[in-house]
Amino acid sequence: MDRSTALFDKMLTFTSSAFFELESSLLLGQVSSSAQHVLDVGCGNGDYLARYINHFPQAQAIGLDLDPFIIQQAKDRNGEAIAFYNCSYENLPVSDPFDTILARLVIDHISDRTHFWNWLQQRAAINGSILITDINGYGISDSTKLPLFTSMYKGIRDRIRRPSFLRLQDSLRLEMKQFRFHHVTTTEYQLAIHTKELRAQFYHYLRSVTELMTAVQSHLHTPFDHNRNAIYEELENWLISGDDTMEISMFCLHAKRI
Repeated sequence: MDRSTALFDKMLTFTSSAFFELESSLLLGQVSSSAQHVLDVGCGNGDYLARYINHFPQAQAIGLDLDPFIIQQAKDRNGEAIAFYNCSYENLPVSDPFDTILARLVIDHISDRTHFWNWLQQRAAINGSILITDINGYGISDSTKLPLFTSMYKGIRDRIRRPSFLRLQDSLRLEMKQFRFHHVTTTEYQLAIHTKELRAQFYHYLRSVTELMTAVQSHLHTPFDHNRNAIYEELENWLISGDDTMEISMFCLHAKRI
């Protein structure tokens, strides 16, 4: 495994472990407990899908991702319990309709959302659930103790998310109505980084983001021109201080095919 894949893998595992308990308490009750087929679009290393499917042991789970290195991590960790494919969503070699389709932290990376909504209409079962989960705004609350990291991170988000006068969740809600999906709910929530353990985990996550985004160009990204060592020092001071609670803001849009 190369260094960029290792960092990306670590970041994905943090976003799963830190958020899954909160998201499951808010969102799992909204989907059918009898789901037979679950698809995760942009599944990454499969950690989140593996946690999710524990709540639906009767379901057949499929994950897909464009990154061949990270999908290999998913295959190595989960064996044959979950089927993983290195492909784009439109090239998924499975024809069965899905009761639940997850798209977590991936919608910003789908360039043609009109095409994606049309595809969802074809692949979601009647009354099937689509859960689109992503970062709310910039996601990480501003911290006066992390000006260098905040500047770099906002640059990352600005590069990824297309400009709009509307919030992403509001744009998605308007789009889904055009494709005859029923809007069930949009849930907005925050994870507070307030315990010593979570703070340490978040520190390592932010450090991994910094290394990945300031490294030499890889298959994952084009690097940012920031002083990595200065950001590392800033992060270490933040960790040691222990007096600056931060929040990560997320949303989940739940739609049903009608």
